[in-house]
Amino acid sequence: TAPNGGVRNITAENIYLDAVGYKDFGAVIGVIDGVNSRVNDISVDYVDLTFDNIVGPCVGGVFGTAKNSASVENISMDDLYIGDAITAAGGALRNNIGGIAGCVANGSQLKSARIINSAIYTASSAVGGVVGLADPLPTTAASVTIKDVFSSVDIIEGDTKVGGVVGEAQGSAGNVLNLERSRYVGPIGSGYIVCVDKCAGLVGSLGGAGAIHTVTESWVRDLDIETTGSATTIGGLIAVGQDAVLNSVFGDNITLTTTVASHTVGGLYGDSTGVFSVTDAYFRGDVYGDTSGNDALITSDATGAILIRIYTVGTASKGSYATGAPTTASAANIFTTVASSPSATTYSQGIIEDSSTLNTAGYSASIWTNITSSGVKELIIEKPYVLFAN
Repeated sequence: TAPNGGVRNITAENIYLDAVGYKDFGAVIGVIDGVNSRVNDISVDYVDLTFDNIVGPCVGGVFGTAKNSASVENISMDDLYIGDAITAAGGALRNNIGGIAGCVANGSQLKSARIINSAIYTASSAVGGVVGLADPLPTTAASVTIKDVFSSVDIIEGDTKVGGVVGEAQGSAGNVLNLERSRYVGPIGSGYIVCVDKCAGLVGSLGGAGAIHTVTESWVRDLDIETTGSATTIGGLIAVGQDAVLNSVFGDNITLTTTVASHTVGGLYGDSTGVFSVTDAYFRGDVYGDTSGNDALITSDATGAILIRIYTVGTASKGSYATGAPTTASAANIFTTVASSPSATTYSQGIIEDSSTLNTAGYSASIWTNITSSGVKELIIEKPYVLFAN
């Protein structure tokens, strides 16, 4: 669309596309450009999309790129297949591949979108179940908002920076990704994400010098994540990042697996080169890695982290966190089933799930008391995602 343009009330089905030689490519729209550009109410049923690795970024199941404060809302994708084409030798990998959008950039927003019954197979980087790259920086910098999106992609396969919702986020000070009320839920059985490095249930990588990205009221359920590279980092929610604030986030029934000797794996987030602040979080799952690496239920390295009101239930060889010391953490703030976890209270799963624990250990934030007062305290542990499912 041109600036000030609009597209709405579109239903499309049975689309076969060959994007070889093209960029900013989608099944319905290529580029959505401009502050007054509005795209809403698009439903797509069955897309088979093949692309090469020769030309430029941003390939999506519905649209290629939204930029310059464009607005996209109420998008539905059912039954998408994305795969790489056979390419000429020496072609650089095409990045930024998403189930709905290749790129959402500088001030644009994507709201109320869902993708189900789909599969993404690619050797690219920045691959997401919904968005490949969230990038606030091109031309005039401004934050990107992704809100109320739902991803239930069966299989997502990529190289690096692979996420169930967003593959990669870039940014700078004041220009960030705000991910709100968004979730990945595996199909019947479990979803599967596999990468060479840096893959996770929500976002593969949160990057950009000075950027403090935010993830709120978002969660992952029923997912297996696996890496195949030689020095890998994976996380249940976030794989890697610099600075980020995670508030009211959950991971339930997640398995993280890597077999390489040099690895960093965390149930909530894999690793951070800056400061992660995590408040009111829950992880239930299992972390499996070679014993020479760092795998833990919260994060592989907690150096400088702010950790407040966190539950972890599951297995991991290094406990709550493998290395480092959080800035804010105490036994009154972290409960875990793994013995010998630093700065944490170790209980059995049954005791942690006992409703009385919540009222005696400082869990007074509204995120918990909203439902504890209703007499259904067990939902906090067994099904915390019901808080944000609607």
